[in-house]
Amino acid sequence: MIEIEEPVVRGFLDRVEPGVALDAACGTGRHAAHLAARGHRVIGVDASPAMLNIAREKLPEAELHEAPLEHLPLPDAHVDLIVCALALCHVPDMAPVFAEFARVLKPGGRLVVSDVRGHGGVYEEPIVRRAFDGRAIYLRNIGRSAADYLTIAIACGFEVLDCVEPRLPGAFVDGEGVPHNATGPAPEFDPGGLIDRWSLHPFAPEAANAAFEGGPVLIAWEFRKRWPAQTPFRTRSSAARPTGPQWGLPPGRPRSPFWPMSIRKRLFMAARPRARRIVPSSAWA
Repeated sequence: MIEIEEPVVRGFLDRVEPGVALDAACGTGRHAAHLAARGHRVIGVDASPAMLNIAREKLPEAELHEAPLEHLPLPDAHVDLIVCALALCHVPDMAPVFAEFARVLKPGGRLVVSDVRGHGGVYEEPIVRRAFDGRAIYLRNIGRSAADYLTIAIACGFEVLDCVEPRLPGAFVDGEGVPHNATGPAPEFDPGGLIDRWSLHPFAPEAANAAFEGGPVLIAWEFRKRWPAQTPFRTRSSAARPTGPQWGLPPGRPRSPFWPMSIRKRLFMAARPRARRIVPSSAWA
């Protein structure tokens, strides 16, 4: 999965000029190391102390924090770039995470997200991961549709710059029903645990390959945080719109999304010469 995801995500990251970059759910620092090599000042956040220890060995100069994605330990409008790779599929609710991304990202900043691609809407199934002691374990995985990301991202003030859905380059499993990137046998199936489709592949490897043939296995997004003047209002109620001196308006007066343009237009209209109507003298008779 990583060998498919990494070139796409780094293609997005390389478009951004060096600045302050946040690797959210940085893990062992896979993308953080690439960002540091590109000249960014790197901040990493992850919920796993063991993974952060490995990241510290790779990046001794990076600023690393142990925290969940829903509560980033950073001030508002602090970073120029955020990357969150293959992590949101483990989060039950993406809305608080995107809200935190919008909070810590500067207006005009970029957000790059990669995730496991959902098929036919939201579903849950485990994926196999190796623990630090080498054991194979099942990890909860939530597949989502593209509309799920769009709905939340737009509501949080992001706009889409690019989206890529890489396809599986070959067969999903081999003749024995083992995925091509497997590093060992799958864990024993636990009837009381997560739903396990991996144990079914050896019985019908052709069916498993047919189900994934031609379909995307990943989805990668490049978002940009809109400036406040670009953020659409969701209601016609003036009570929900920003007012007051911080917007250059008297208290109680709602700010229009097109307010800067209307001011320029008013100044232009006031400055241009106006044609005067000439009334014939006969009209006064």
